[in-house]
Amino acid sequence: MTDVEAWLTACANAAVIEVADGAWRFAHDKLRLFLLKEIAPDDFKTINRQIAEGIEVTYKDDPAYAERLTEHWRQAGEPGKAFTYALRAGEYLIRLTAEYDRAERLLHLALHFDLDRTRVFALLGEAALRRGQFDLATDHYQVALTGADAPCARASTTA
Repeated sequence: MTDVEAWLTACANAAVIEVADGAWRFAHDKLRLFLLKEIAPDDFKTINRQIAEGIEVTYKDDPAYAERLTEHWRQAGEPGKAFTYALRAGEYLIRLTAEYDRAERLLHLALHFDLDRTRVFALLGEAALRRGQFDLATDHYQVALTGADAPCARASTTA
């Protein structure tokens, strides 16, 4: 048993960490939040960059990890990469898992990066269309087609 394995076992036995969905996580959210507050901002960015790079290498082109990569690249201060993965996650969640709320949350986050808003609104339109929200889908598609800088009123109030 390696030192890391021994440490993980000891922490698990003390109920500090646990395995959930095949990954280690803190058993208590307050402990996780406390530890995150103690990390210096520059170190926090570096850690998130390293995590994102590790996920990219380990799960190359696996869209199931795009949502995690969006968050790690955002926290690493890399809006271009975060945007790319937000779009990939949005497509995956809309087209393969039908998790429209999660997709829309990520796509609205992508709008804050001020990159390809046309693509974001096209995906928001697709999500609304698949939900049967035809008026909202039309609004999103119109914004995508006109290349408008801001979402239309109905789209921003119902999303």
